[in-house]
Formats: sequence, C-alpha cells, structure tokens
Amino acid sequence: MPSANVVSDESNDKKYFIIVPQIVLALCRTPYDYTLWSVVKMIAGEYGECILSTPDLAKLSMMSVGKVSDSRAYLLATGLLEGKRYREPAYTQSVWHLRIPDIWLKNIEWRQIYDALKDRVELKERMRTLFDEADIFRRFNYENFKLMNSLQDINVKSLHNMKPSQYEKGISQYEKGISQNERKKNLKEKPKEKPQKRQGATSKKGTERPSIHIAVKTYQNIANRYPDKATWPMIEKTVGDKPDNLEFWSRVVIAYIACGWNKINISGMLTFFESRRIPTTEPIKGGIQNNGHSNNSTKRGSDLDSKPSVDPRTGAAVAPRLP
Repeated sequence: MPSANVVSDESNDKKYFIIVPQIVLALCRTPYDYTLWSVVKMIAGEYGECILSTPDLAKLSMMSVGKVSDSRAYLLATGLLEGKRYREPAYTQSVWHLRIPDIWLKNIEWRQIYDALKDRVELKERMRTLFDEADIFRRFNYENFKLMNSLQDINVKSLHNMKPSQYEKGISQYEKGISQNERKKNLKEKPKEKPQKRQGATSKKGTERPSIHIAVKTYQNIANRYPDKATWPMIEKTVGDKPDNLEFWSRVVIAYIACGWNKINISGMLTFFESRRIPTTEPIKGGIQNNGHSNNSTKRGSDLDSKPSVDPRTGAAVAPRLP
C-alpha cells in the first residue's frame, strides 16, 4: 500500500508581507482608504479577523480616528472589507470585527477590462469626478453612494452589488455565515445587471444636485482641483460654453499657474479672461505694460496716468506710485 504524503507549511512567511489585489487600489478614493485596507489585511492575515479599537487602528494607520471611521464605512460599502461591530462577552465595549473578503475573481475580471495603463489612469480621473459630484470624496455618505449608478458603467460598482449590510435593514452575507467557497460560487453564477442610467445625484433633502459647468471642469482638469463653489456661477457667467471662449479660458488658466501665481485666485484669472490677455511675467517692452496701458514709470506729477493698473495675482486695482 503506497504511503501518503502529508505536506504542511510552517514557514509563516505571510507574517512578513501582504498581497494586495490591484482592484483595491482602483476602488480606493484616497491614500487613507488604501492604507486602512492594508493595515486590516496585515492584522487579519489570510483567514482571521482584525479586532482592534478604532483609536489603536488609527495609530497603526497613521491617521485620525475620524479618518478611520470614514474610510472603514467606504470600504465596507464597496465590499473591500466585511464585518460588523459587537461586544464579546469578556469585554465591556463593542469593537469592530473586520475581515478581508475573497475578491480575487473580481480582481481578475477588472484587470482584464483595464489592461492598459492609460485606461487605469483615466479610470481614476473619472472616479474622482464622480466622487466629487456625489460629495463623498472628502467625507463618505452612504445615501449619496447608493445613488452613484454611473459607477456601474465603469465596472467598479460595489463588489457585492449593494447587498444589504449593517447600514441597511437586513442581514449581510457575512452575518449569515456564508463560507468563502459559497461566496465565490455566488460571484460566478450571479448574472450581470444592466447598467442603469444615472438620473443625477441628490442631496439629503432630496433636491437634485446641479451639474458642473464645462468651464469649471476645464479649470479642474488643468489645476487638478475644483475652484471654490462660490466662484462657479461667476466662472459660468463670464466664460460661458462657446468653444472659442473655453479654449481661451484654458490658455489663461495654464499661463496663470505657469507664472507661479495662486491658482485658487479665480478673480485674477477672470480679469485676464475679460480683457482677452494671456498672463505673463515677461518684463515691460517698448514702454507698453502687459495690461495695455502706457508705462508711466518715467513720468512725473500730473503726467501720471490716472487710471489704476491691475495686480494680475489678486485682481485688485493698484494706484500708480509717484517717482
């Protein structure tokens, strides 16, 4: 009778590193989300749980307690984490019990769709815009997240397709005790849902969120940030949506930032736009200033031009200085 081979792995090598599926990086909003997931994976290991108080988890993750709570809520909603909060008999306070679900099948499917590096870069840019529109980038809001149907169009909707969790009534798959093998089987057999057309995100009061004007988006694409919302109506009214104006607006924003001036100074940029001038730091040539007025630096007394110049960095009027 042939002898049986008993194989065991006692290297404990997973103690010294973690393996991160690429879909984790794709779904995370911020470095805080990514760091928290990595720390939970480090503590939980392959099949265990991360049972740690939020303050201690914040210290390990190098972030505030509030950031841990925010990122944890987002990771649970997307299915990158599973878990619930409860009190064990031997303890006086309830603690979150977090697990890393089996997402390798979803990771393979996602990686095959976004194989080109360019596609993955564009995906992250598109996701940032969607998060900003739903107002869940800096602070997570579960109700707003549920309205983001457009995420289905880019194949990064919640990994469990928004099944009931601790945020809603009902019991999640993890609370029912479904095994990893059963969960993997469900992922394979569940038919794909047809993408739903996004009707527009709404606020907590139920009012429809205003769409972002193309001139504001033009600024965001160049400056890599959105301007203050108070300036959006001013940008929309001044720039408009004509292609020629949008093209000139983009040139003004690029040149303004290239001059090293404050890129959040929208008033200064619009001053250049309205006067149809491109910002520059070049010195005065031929006695003509960049703003179109004659150079009065060599004139005296009443010869000074009474019309004040404009500081291109602040947009404020500057009175001429006497020699």
